Amino acid sequence: MKRLVTTLIIVSISISAFAQKLQEVVYLKNGSVIKGTIMEQVPNEPLKIQTTDGSIIITSMDDVKKIVKEDTRHKYPTLGYRGFVEMSFGAGETTSKAHFGNHNPNVINEGHVYSSFSTIHGCQIIPNLFVGVGIGAKYYYITRDYLGHNEVEEHNFTLPLFVDTRYDIMKKGISPFIDTRIGYATCDIEGFYLSSAVGVRLRHFLFSVGYDFQDNDGEKYHDHLSSVEIRLAFDWGSR
Repeated sequence: MKRLVTTLIIVSISISAFAQKLQEVVYLKNGSVIKGTIMEQVPNEPLKIQTTDGSIIITSMDDVKKIVKEDTRHKYPTLGYRGFVEMSFGAGETTSKAHFGNHNPNVINEGHVYSSFSTIHGCQIIPNLFVGVGIGAKYYYITRDYLGHNEVEEHNFTLPLFVDTRYDIMKKGISPFIDTRIGYATCDIEGFYLSSAVGVRLRHFLFSVGYDFQDNDGEKYHDHLSSVEIRLAFDWGSR
């Protein structure tokens, strides 16, 4: 019996909480929409509505097309400015070629790992599509093996500049998304940059896994660094 009472209470609270998210919306025949609370609705009398900003609007029932209750909870993300801060971690293998020497020997890259911090700013141009620009600060730790004879460790820093497009699959606070970045990196590692990932957005927090490619046409080596990447991000633009 106690379990039944507890269950009924929980269900009642849930229904009440959901009902509080519903708002009366009045659609007029001229195309106008009024959102708020109906203060007075009497047959053959004008309709009195208190809007969300506290204003009182009185309109004739002859001008009313329909009255409905709608979910007023925020839809994510909203149009307009959207910004992100992001931490990412990656690891992979790279085949390189050395520029020095008479024979330009191939270099077997034992592997690399990196950590990165990025900030991205742009616009949610339609409910599902974000377009922006970003800059990152990425630290690489690379090991090289010259045909198995001499292993070298390197520490490199790079600044990728990129265009970012992000597509949210659903128009809700929780949604899977696809992200693609194209740009150019400079500093210790310099060259074409490409990254693509799939993930999930939980309101303002994002988690994704993807592929990261960095070309490096340096003084000593021409590298192709391919990595598997994990990203953790915070979105402060949508609300």
